[in-house]
Order: sequence, then structure tokens, then C-alpha cells
Amino acid sequence: METIRIDSQMLLVIHRRGSAASELGTCQVYSSNIYISYICSSNIYISYICSSNIYISYICSSNIYISYICTDCMYKAFRIYAIYIIYIIYILHYLHYLHYINYLHYLYYFRYL
Repeated sequence: METIRIDSQMLLVIHRRGSAASELGTCQVYSSNIYISYICSSNIYISYICSSNIYISYICSSNIYISYICTDCMYKAFRIYAIYIIYIIYILHYLHYLHYINYLHYLYYFRYL
């Protein structure tokens, strides 16, 4: 784990597996497939980094343009959202089913009136 101090309020923590980082022009290539090509100012906001595969093409004054995020985290996020959506659909379907059963009971009870 390597900690790079950007300014007095922000710490950028980079986890990497290897120990050596080679600098190619303005891009630092780490062994854990983290590519930071350009950092404009001292304000860097990173909300989420997935495992070890991420490509950040441009970071400048709270504007983050991420061109590549590993598919594993995208799949996990999609799977979590899909589970929530299926669960909500199931609850709505169950509530609709209860409403239909109550409607049949009303028809059964009111047919003798």
C-alpha cells in the first residue's frame, strides 16, 4: 500500500501488488493496473475504486472522467441492483395477489345479498 499526499486535506491511497512503479511520460504505470495519466489540481475526489483494475484518464478540480472500470465491480453492482429490483417486483406482485384474493372474497360474500 502506498499513500501519496496530494494536499493537507486529501490523501490518495494506492494499493498495489508490486513494489516498483515506472513513469512513462505523464503516466505512472503501477503493477496493479492503476493508470493515472493526468492530475490537474490538488482537488481529487475518488468515490470508488474497484479491486485493482481502473483507468483514470483525467482528474481536474473535482471533475473525474473515468474511462475504464473493471467489469467485476460493474457486474457486482448490477447484480445487487437486479436483486433489489426483483425483490420490489415480487413484493408488488404479492400485494397485487392479496388484493385479488380480497376481491374474490368480497364477490363470494356479497353474492348472497
